[in-house]
This record gives sequence, structure tokens and C-alpha cells, in this order.
Amino acid sequence: LPMFPKELSNGACSLNEGEAKLTFSCMMRLDAQGNAVSHRIAETVIQSAHRMTYDDVDALLDGDAALREKYADALDMLENMRTLAGLLHEKRIKRGCLDFDLDEPGITLDDNGRAVDLKAAVRGISSRMIEQFMLEANETVAAHAAHAGIPMMFRVHEAPDKDRLNELNIFLGTLGLGVKSMSAKPAQLQRILMKAAGSKEEALVGRVMLRSMRKARYAHECLGHFGLAAEYYCHFTSPIRRYPDLVVH
Repeated sequence: LPMFPKELSNGACSLNEGEAKLTFSCMMRLDAQGNAVSHRIAETVIQSAHRMTYDDVDALLDGDAALREKYADALDMLENMRTLAGLLHEKRIKRGCLDFDLDEPGITLDDNGRAVDLKAAVRGISSRMIEQFMLEANETVAAHAAHAGIPMMFRVHEAPDKDRLNELNIFLGTLGLGVKSMSAKPAQLQRILMKAAGSKEEALVGRVMLRSMRKARYAHECLGHFGLAAEYYCHFTSPIRRYPDLVVH
């Protein structure tokens, strides 16, 4: 359900193809390791060249000749975006970010809005790209506000409770994944997730670990984001779909 009337969310405020739109942008310059070395936040005008879908971008990057020809003017940019997303993901994994690659439901609705089908949603390269870019923008804006002393609504995720971690370790021990001493550090939990990757218990380990975490919340204090192993984090990227982002803008 749209947060605003469709005339705003799908019309006036949406980055429609070929239409100049007033926007609020975070422009970042990244180095070869995916680290943001400079940024600028400004009021801008954006005119989208194409309205693309996740499925089309997935197929295009997978080599679909017709789509590569149709979007030839954007092909180099999309290939660069795929490379950059890989760098950003690698950077986050190195610092200990937890990547819970759990299936999410994809619900098909009929013309009357009734659910007619339910199956696991496919998480393709395009959605992973957008995810990495949104994370980078959210972190950069949060760091900018924290350093400038701007009152801010941060998205915070505090370290797990020690007792919950001990319970998690007991469970992991039954699967041969327990550790001698469980610490409240995301990198240790990340190593366990990587060890479970590809096994039949992978999804189970991910879900139980996720339930051992504290719930993320919004706060006026910058308390960091445990799951992302990030010192600064906020929600900035969806101001017409999520109210906290609008507050941040």
C-alpha cells in the first residue's frame, strides 16, 4: 500500500522515464576498494533515461542479446554497476557484515488484489546491486549527519544479549557449528554463516541466528548497526515509501 496517494507516489514524486524531477541526492566518489572518499549532498534535478525492471536487468547482465541492444546506451554503466556492487559487498563482508540470504515470499495478486500464488522470490543480481548502493548511501548520509552534529533519526541495531548468544551457541553445537567462546562480534557470526553455507542446515542456522539478534529500531542517538557491522546507519533512500526516510530528508 502506498504511503502517499498514488498521484504523488507513482506520479509527481516518482522518477518517471524522460521527466525532469526535483530530487535530493547523495553523490559519492568511491575508490577501487569501494570506500567512499568524498561525497556531496545536494538538491538536484534527475531525468531518468529508462524505466527498467529487475527482471530485465538480470536478463541483460546474463547476456540477453535483445535487451542488450535495447539498452545499449546504458550497458557500460550497468556493467560498471555490477562490478561496483561486488566491491561494496566484498568490503562489507571483510568488516563482518552479516548476510542472511534467506528466502522471501513472492506473492502474486489477481486484478482484484487477492493473493493467488505464493512462492520464494528470486533475488537476482539487479536487486543485490540496488541493495549495495542503498546501503552505501544510507551509511554515507548517517556519517555526514553524525559528524556535522545534525539532529537525526538513525537506524540502529545493538549488539545481541549475551544470554541469547550463549543459547545460540548451544544450538549451533548440536550441528557441529558451535564455538569455544561466543563473542558479541558480527565477524564471528559471519564465519559461522559461511561455514553453514551450502549445507542443508543453512536456512535453519540463518533463521535461528536472526532470532537471536535484537530488533533494529530508530533512535536519535547514533548507536551503530550490529548486523551491518556499520558505525553509522540511517534510512535515506525511500522517502516516498518509508516515513523515517522522509524525516531524514
